[in-house]
Order: sequence, then C-alpha cells, then structure tokens
Amino acid sequence: MNEKSITLRKSDYTRFRIEADKEMLKFKNKHNIKYTNIIFFNHDSKFRNQKFILPRVIKGIINKNITFLNSIIKENIYGDFCHAEDICDGILKITKSSKNLDKVILSSGKLTSLNSIIKHVVDKNNIRLNLNFYKLKSKKNSIYGDNSIAKSKFGWNQKKNIYIAANDLYKNMISRTNKLM
Repeated sequence: MNEKSITLRKSDYTRFRIEADKEMLKFKNKHNIKYTNIIFFNHDSKFRNQKFILPRVIKGIINKNITFLNSIIKENIYGDFCHAEDICDGILKITKSSKNLDKVILSSGKLTSLNSIIKHVVDKNNIRLNLNFYKLKSKKNSIYGDNSIAKSKFGWNQKKNIYIAANDLYKNMISRTNKLM
C-alpha cells in the first residue's frame, strides 16, 4: 500500500477515517494550511494498551496460556508491525518539516509473522512452552505500507523493530507482575 492506493471501506472505522481525511484535505486546500494525513500500521511499545494483540500475546506467554497461544499461532497472522518509538520519530520529523504533503505512510515496509514474534520472545527469554509452530504460508490478503516517501522526503528510517518492542513489552509486564507479588 502506498499513498496513492485506493483505501477499501471495510468497516465503520475505515469509512470514518476516509471521510475525515477527505474533509481535512478540503479544509487544507480551502484555507491553505499545512496538513499531512499520516497513515501508520500496527505499532507497539511497552506502553501499548493491553487490549491490542501483542500485549495479549505477551500476557499469554507470561501466563503460559498454551491454548491461547496455539490458537494465535494457528491463525498465522501477518502484519506490518513497527516499534512505536519509530512512528513517534516519523511524526516529529513530518511535523517539523516545511513539506506539505497530503499523505505519508509510516510503516515497517514488510510483513512480519506474529508467530515469529512469539517465537522470538520465547527463545530470547528462555521460556519453556509447548507451542505448535506450524509451517504455514503467509496470508495473501495481508497488506504492508510502502514507506519510501517518508524515507526520501523526511529522512525517516526505522531504528528499532517489532522484535525489540515485543521484548521490551515482555520485560515491562514481567517487572509489573513481580512488583504486584
């Protein structure tokens, strides 16, 4: 997906975002203001709300919830996952810039398997879990962002990745759990 891709209206949220962007662009052009719609994909950090997928997965690892984790693994989820600090850095660069583009994508620019993130956290922290990592092919309907405009126009590059965010999230959740005990 790039800045010129047609956005599909699959949900009420998507429809709202598309209509809000259209209205903001009309306002931008009418009043000649600086406005850029920043499109970003999945992004995580240790501060992420617990209702999102990665914190739920990390909680499953900590609680050794094999049934939940194996069900997630079986879903074979792929996404364009980023570290939230990189997204924040991109937002700052775009905000400080004098450039006035209509849309910019901030993303990792690639598909990453949630299974590989789970495996990374488990292996990195020497956690013994009986998980069934299936040999599944990536889902064909997964999309990822083309971040080439953010890189070329704003000098934005990722410094961290989703594996760092997942491990930071794990350490943070373990630390909080230990403080409660």
